[in-house]
Amino acid sequence: MGTARDETRGPAKPPTMLEQRAMLDSDPGRGNDELPEPSSRAPALVPGQALVTVCGVPLEDGERVVFFALPRHTRQKLVYVLLGVLLAPLVVGLAFIAYGLMYERWNLRFVAITNRRIVVQRGARSARWLRLEDVLEVRARREAPAGAIATMATPLPGGSSGERTDPRHWANARAIVVHGRGGALSIDESVAPELVGPAIANAVWTEGYVERMPTAHYPS
Repeated sequence: MGTARDETRGPAKPPTMLEQRAMLDSDPGRGNDELPEPSSRAPALVPGQALVTVCGVPLEDGERVVFFALPRHTRQKLVYVLLGVLLAPLVVGLAFIAYGLMYERWNLRFVAITNRRIVVQRGARSARWLRLEDVLEVRARREAPAGAIATMATPLPGGSSGERTDPRHWANARAIVVHGRGGALSIDESVAPELVGPAIANAVWTEGYVERMPTAHYPS
């Protein structure tokens, strides 16, 4: 039963637009969701389409691998294990041995170049990639000369894309750094820079290169 006071109050007024906006903003369920990085988002799969992968990384419809390389970690693993054996009397020696035996868990797993992307995966982490049209620069990181303070990615002279397709340009490189819109990829020397460097340069700058290249052999 209503009271006289309720009758004199009249019908409730609908909330204004500002009040509605305030109530929506105060809703704890409406958080600002962070978008995933484009370099690690799995491509959309058309219903009924067979899933094609490279080392477990899904490929897009019509995408194919034109270059694939696995790293060689034998030397690095051996160095850590031997160093651990020498330091075995100390606790740190066991840590070196364990790191050497499980070296692949944290280091480069594979490098793949498709007709659309450069794909890199390190250990058990999610794969990262850059689309070929988003690549801005490809550089060689070399050892700093004696007395230098730091090792930097060696800048390339302007208009030297032709040199980058030459394997000799990548001789003695410690790593390849690929700069693109929204990120960068670093590929260490566990995969021969003389092979990876020219392949990336050709895929990015040589017209029709990825279309002419046959599909590479790779584990799915």
